[in-house]
Amino acid sequence: MEKVRTHSMIGIIDDNKEICYMISEICKSREWIPRTGMNYPQAEELIDDDEIDLYLVDYYFPQCDGAEIVRKIRQHRPGVPIIALTGADNEEIMNRFMDAGVNDFALKPIRALDLISRVRAHLQYKASTQEYADVTKNISRQKADHLIEVFKKYDEYMDVETIAERSGITSRSVYRYIRYLLAGNILEELCNNDSKLGRPRTLYRFKKLS
Repeated sequence: MEKVRTHSMIGIIDDNKEICYMISEICKSREWIPRTGMNYPQAEELIDDDEIDLYLVDYYFPQCDGAEIVRKIRQHRPGVPIIALTGADNEEIMNRFMDAGVNDFALKPIRALDLISRVRAHLQYKASTQEYADVTKNISRQKADHLIEVFKKYDEYMDVETIAERSGITSRSVYRYIRYLLAGNILEELCNNDSKLGRPRTLYRFKKLS
């Protein structure tokens, strides 16, 4: 059963009027509510809006590139899903987006079915797991410290299942503690699109001090 609420709010940050219009129409076709930011002041309003369920962010944006916008979103909303819009398979841009904290990519020109599939997958994931819940709720300091020691011990990117196996903590709890540690700037995450599974796969590791 689909757990995405009908009127999910989608924040679209792109300075191209035609693209914003097209994505808005795609969202409306799924009964999602689009909100657009086509300049920096409008983007700031979306960044500060706690009602946004998912963000779509273009890289090329006046005053501030998309990666910096993603960082600002992450500072305010550590767990909200973010999909980057990129015009080409540019490794440098994708790396900048991943370093900033995106969850997935949608290539331009936009294909409606592909975008719908990606947005729906992330909204479902958000609705059906604890990953995007309040990061401070029912957090045990002892368990958080134990997870930090696991990350330090293995010193590599790990998925949730691997972290659960190595820590002895259930996957459901690991999701909550990862969001807590990310909010505290203790972990870093890497988006790895798994073509076999057809969905984004996020990896985590201890954030080393530079």
